[in-house]
Amino acid sequence: MWALISLVVGLSYGVSLFRLDDLWPTILWFLVLALPIWIFKTLHSAGDDWRKLAITLLATLAFATFFALTQVK
Repeated sequence: MWALISLVVGLSYGVSLFRLDDLWPTILWFLVLALPIWIFKTLHSAGDDWRKLAITLLATLAFATFFALTQVK
């Protein structure tokens, strides 16, 4: 229930970020919201596949690093 509430609040916040002249914050925010969904879906389907788990870990770390380098000032 809390996850659904958080998703709805996150989506409404993302819509409030929308500006036609600068779409980057909105796109980045929706990617931040989609990341946990992608992680849990990948982890659920990975099972004992260490290669898939390693790719998920590296992709998540890459996105977190990208976010930190571009957004944290």
